[in-house]
Amino acid sequence: VVCAENLDEVKLLTKEHGKDIKLAVVDINLPECEDCVLDYLLKLNIPSIAMTSSFHSELRKKIISKDVIDYIVLENDVNLELLSTTVHKILNNHNIKILIVDDSKTSRMSLKTFLIHQNYIILEASSGKEALKIIDKNSDIKIALLDYEMDVMNGAELAREIRKKYSRM
Repeated sequence: VVCAENLDEVKLLTKEHGKDIKLAVVDINLPECEDCVLDYLLKLNIPSIAMTSSFHSELRKKIISKDVIDYIVLENDVNLELLSTTVHKILNNHNIKILIVDDSKTSRMSLKTFLIHQNYIILEASSGKEALKIIDKNSDIKIALLDYEMDVMNGAELAREIRKKYSRM
């Protein structure tokens, strides 16, 4: 855990620690720059949780428009526990592979964007056949998200094939 109080300190820490930074928890009401630290970290593709002690509708809109993992309003100890749980969950997602199977590139991209920020490793397939090839090469996939309506092999058929071919029973 490393801590910084302003943008200059964040810049030094990111320069010094680089890829070792797995997650940032950022106060979005820092004196002198408000959410500039959050914007800087997101530009470096560092997954970030926005944290604040005050919350209003304009601030909510501003946070949601950014690519943050989550935002937490620290009003009490329950929310502090939520922050701790969220950080723990994200750090533990680091080596979990998820396969997204969908013939819609837009749908795959939406899911991928969301899940990457949760720190999962994402694999993609645009068809059932492609998914089976990926599964053959990656026996450690934990979750497969399947589109039901796909040409040639729909989601139910793919699920049956996966169970038949890769079941541990």
